[in-house]
Amino acid sequence: LQTRRNSSHRRLRDGLHDEVKEREVEREALEAGLVHGRVVWFDQYPFADELEIRKDDQGRDVPQWQRRVVWSPSRMLPDLRWYLRNHHFLFGVFLAHPLHPLSTLERLALLVSACCCCLWLQFAVETDAEASAAEVTVGELGATDPTADPEHLRHLLRASSVVVAIWLGGALTTAWEQACKAMAVPPCMSPIAILSSRVRPFRGVSVAYTHVVVVATLLCGLALGTFAITRTRARVSLAFNAAAALSNSILLSMLVDTVVFLVARHEQLRRFGRPSVFRARAYPHGLMRPSAEFLWSTAWSYLPMPFGPYLRSRHVDPGIVKAQQLKTLVISGML
Repeated sequence: LQTRRNSSHRRLRDGLHDEVKEREVEREALEAGLVHGRVVWFDQYPFADELEIRKDDQGRDVPQWQRRVVWSPSRMLPDLRWYLRNHHFLFGVFLAHPLHPLSTLERLALLVSACCCCLWLQFAVETDAEASAAEVTVGELGATDPTADPEHLRHLLRASSVVVAIWLGGALTTAWEQACKAMAVPPCMSPIAILSSRVRPFRGVSVAYTHVVVVATLLCGLALGTFAITRTRARVSLAFNAAAALSNSILLSMLVDTVVFLVARHEQLRRFGRPSVFRARAYPHGLMRPSAEFLWSTAWSYLPMPFGPYLRSRHVDPGIVKAQQLKTLVISGML
């Protein structure tokens, strides 16, 4: 009886040990992927193996397996959705992972700055259009076309300026938020580094530098937006035009992020087929880890590993995380 009891205890202990080890593997794969710009999370084998016959140096047929990247929209959509959740300037405010290098308030500050930038761009273009319309005189029209109507021409000029302001504002706002994001996030997590799939030693951006960049961006945007609102009389039309420009910026930013995702996916999977530093850092446990269930379970609340890749890259004291975990356990036990 004692032998059976000891055997059952040993099996239980081994099972708990395997479960803890499996969870540690999942967490390490998650943090390493987020730190090094991983873009393939849900597709466990995005390759297609083909057998090709090639000639060797002596002219003999040699069969070789060739691996190519699979481009299937249904298989890429979950990874693209996850990428947009963490990189889009609007979706990332509410849906980004807890390990995102920018906090929720910092991402919200960048969004407010983009909205204020939209207001100023609309005001600048409309002011220029009004100045051009005021210069239209009857004498100038009569020299070219005696039947021309100055008021009709001014109306067309204002209408065309609104369309130009909306599209130009969307493009410039997208460039604004991409530049702000590139300055605020760490170098290895910027869109340029993800696009080139370069793995460099993590140079963590200090918290003070991130705060300075975000606050300066927010103050600059608020100054431009306040200037536009106080100097115009048609505030309602200005707000509607800015909202339209912001909608265009949202779509354009989705397009830019999608292109970056597709190029980075191809580059990462092309390098995944051979041993490399990038694969060892961004995919330390392959494409199978972390699992989709674990990934979605950490989408809203997650505490990093005390000695994991994330804290090592951010140079954070592991004792702080241990204290946070203990505090969470105590609060949950009290509830």
